[in-house]
Amino acid sequence: ILLNNGKTIPYGVAVWAAGNGPLPVTLQLIEDITKSESGRGASQEEAQSVARGRLAIDPWLRVLGCGGDILSLGDCSCITAGQLPATAQVASQQGEYLAKLLSNKYDMNPS
Repeated sequence: ILLNNGKTIPYGVAVWAAGNGPLPVTLQLIEDITKSESGRGASQEEAQSVARGRLAIDPWLRVLGCGGDILSLGDCSCITAGQLPATAQVASQQGEYLAKLLSNKYDMNPS
């Protein structure tokens, strides 16, 4: 391992684990949704005990508290009922799901 000061540390196996925290834009959106919620289904604020800084979504990737107007996928979101791991595989599957819905002009808010 090469350090910033030029020193090297010999090793056999290097394991790097980094945390991922929410981006400011995600935190701002959560705050804005929480402020504007007015009986539009499940609450973003209530779901934050599970979502912890990620957008709380339903199994159809609709952001809670938005009446289906906003969709979210990947690491910035959390399905609050039956959580999935924050992995590239899950994000890829969510992206494929949304692509199929949107390419078929699926109405996320049927009347």
